[in-house]
Amino acid sequence: HTDSPPIFRYRMQCFERLACLQPARKPNSGVSLPTEDDIKRIEETWAVVKTLPAKTVGGLLFKHIFKKADVSALFSFGRNPGFDPNPEAVQTNEDVMRHGAKVVQMVSAAVGLLRDLGKLTPVLKELGAKHAKYGVVAAHYPVVGAAFIDTLKDGLQEAFTPEVCSAYTAMWGVVQATMLAGVQEAEAAEAAAKAGGK
Repeated sequence: HTDSPPIFRYRMQCFERLACLQPARKPNSGVSLPTEDDIKRIEETWAVVKTLPAKTVGGLLFKHIFKKADVSALFSFGRNPGFDPNPEAVQTNEDVMRHGAKVVQMVSAAVGLLRDLGKLTPVLKELGAKHAKYGVVAAHYPVVGAAFIDTLKDGLQEAFTPEVCSAYTAMWGVVQATMLAGVQEAEAAEAAAKAGGK
């Protein structure tokens, strides 16, 4: 991308990093933890995001998710009669915005625990196992990760620097790998319980 304008170069670098987070990869293998500088950038910029209404940010996040894939079937709001999966309609759907606000609150909690992975890890593992029951599969994670980056770009605008992009990409790598580890552990525990009951 050496001939591309800088803004396009760093956007491509972000998505290349996201693309490297392949679902087939074993959780926590090859995933770089956010550095101290990454965490500082995340804390500073997320403080800006938190000044925006959580429902607004949540609606924007789901707009970007639905731009990449129609995931209506995974959510109760998506199964409502007359639900419009058009990304623009999704962004302003009250049910979507309410659910999106909960997602934003979850991200806020994760940001607050980035310096204490011992506490964050079990929370993310439980969340991963819970979402697997809703039909979320490994392939959905990079889609949500890319949508998350797009949402931050829209919300932070000029504050969304290449360094900030890199920091959040590293954070999403940890979130994805840890949630998928939770799925694997839950599946293994369920299989063991079934085997023990035979």
